[in-house]
Amino acid sequence: MKLPKLILLIVILGIVLRFVKIGEIPYGFDGDEAAFGYYGYSLLTNLSDEYGNKLPLFFPSIGDYKYPVYAYLTTLPVAIFGLSEFSSRFISASAGTLLIVITYFITQRLFSSKKISFTAAFLVAISPYGIMFSRGAFESNLATLWIALGVWMLFEYSEAKRLKYLFLSGVLFVLSFFTYSATRVFIPAFIIFFGIHLMFDKKLKVGNKRNYLIFSLLLILVVSLAFLDPRSRVRALDISIFGNYKISENIRQSIWEDGISIPGNVFLTRIFHNKVLAHSYLAFKGYLAHFAPTYLFAESNPLIFKYSIPGVGLFYFFEFATFLLGIVALTKSGKSKSIYILALWIFLSPLASALTIETPNPIRALSVFPALEILSATGLIYLLNVPKYKTAKVFVSLIVGLIVLGNFFYFYHQYFIHDKYHEPWNTDGGMRKLVASVGKYENKYQKVIIPDDPYIFFLFYNKVSPDEFIKEAKLEKVEIGKWEYVNEFKKLVFKMPTNCPKIGRLQMLYVCKGVEIPQNSIVLDVIRFSDGVPAYTLIEFVPYSQRKNATLPEGLNYMVDTDLAYDEGLLPQESERYW
Repeated sequence: MKLPKLILLIVILGIVLRFVKIGEIPYGFDGDEAAFGYYGYSLLTNLSDEYGNKLPLFFPSIGDYKYPVYAYLTTLPVAIFGLSEFSSRFISASAGTLLIVITYFITQRLFSSKKISFTAAFLVAISPYGIMFSRGAFESNLATLWIALGVWMLFEYSEAKRLKYLFLSGVLFVLSFFTYSATRVFIPAFIIFFGIHLMFDKKLKVGNKRNYLIFSLLLILVVSLAFLDPRSRVRALDISIFGNYKISENIRQSIWEDGISIPGNVFLTRIFHNKVLAHSYLAFKGYLAHFAPTYLFAESNPLIFKYSIPGVGLFYFFEFATFLLGIVALTKSGKSKSIYILALWIFLSPLASALTIETPNPIRALSVFPALEILSATGLIYLLNVPKYKTAKVFVSLIVGLIVLGNFFYFYHQYFIHDKYHEPWNTDGGMRKLVASVGKYENKYQKVIIPDDPYIFFLFYNKVSPDEFIKEAKLEKVEIGKWEYVNEFKKLVFKMPTNCPKIGRLQMLYVCKGVEIPQNSIVLDVIRFSDGVPAYTLIEFVPYSQRKNATLPEGLNYMVDTDLAYDEGLLPQESERYW
């Protein structure tokens, strides 16, 4: 298709906002991003994941079983650019850029208005929601592209009645099923309600309706079969509200309170205090939270640091008004079909997220993003068309333009300048330097003892081949529902259950998190967060009698207590323990 020149300029703007310094911003390249990048590398070199599973459908990773599409697509940028933060994030940034173009065509199909279509594409290009999730390796961002493309193909089918559009839509939706789990809730719901609209469309022939019915049944069958594989359900079950133990505790508390106030009335207690009502309430509460103005325009989700920007919501402040004006404009437009489809897209998107903990969750409801920007664009054009006289139109356009620019530059300042230094300890910042520092010192020590299980960073930054990892690593048996399989790799010992031990062994290199180190230790290196706070400290233990009260590097403190259960505060060298 021919793209208008204005769209090309908007796409270029989108590329700049998504790709410039993508390896550095956002700060704190996390474990999931490293995993997807490494899978691109391991598939290229060994056709497997790190555990040697050939061409896997799901990637066990740390036990969350990542979906395959993002991983397989990442083989392309890794092959071209090599394994790096840039290549890991490349697919997501590309998906976010393509979404700009797709939004233009969807809006054009819905409203037949180039003004609204250009505006919708522009808002997608500069949106905080779009930029934030395009610049990280988020598989949900790729899934949103598949959804938008699939929805566009459904629009084309409803207009052109050609079977190829239905087939393409099905392929795109299936791709989304194996990209991100939340799509397995949204898409079946969308195609059912979209089908209801088609069944009442008098212009659509019986044969076309029958084809859509078959398409819907096949797609729902694919979703059902996909869910049969327990690996596809691991992460969903882990974050589901149905596994929330607090609900059972709340129910027991309510039953106990009923027993005090209305003793013996078991029937009433069972009506008001049961799992069905409790889960329904929690899901409804989580669903509504996705439409809260504070969440949309002020702070997204401050409980999940990597899903938020300080002082910025998912959408610009001015869009609070344009959303409302968009609703007004749609009610006056008389385009009932467009209103119905847009409403479906918006109101069905948060369904999957509402059934999970940590709501509202912008990543699980990301599919709503293009639909809300289309609504915002409708309201913005409606506002610009309100003045009747040319002078008034120019004045209003100038004011609106200044407000949009002001909002954009505020977001730019917060994201590209402040975000790197705002609470960086909530990120995985410093992992690249940690891997390099461990590589510098490890040959001098018998073992390197590391908190938690950040093995994927050592595979990623050291470009370790899967064959080498399988041969040298001590792994626990991979089992569904179990987390953290890697115990050791060469000299690296993972899963130290504390940020920094009070007691250790000689000739061992310890990686400590935080600002406290043992009294009988020597500091070898300090890796700091972007704001200068110590992130990781490399230490070695010395006999307690030989400790020196040396001046510590800035930000570090000695622990108040020490462990003298063993002579000199050291574990025996023959001990099997490291901490």
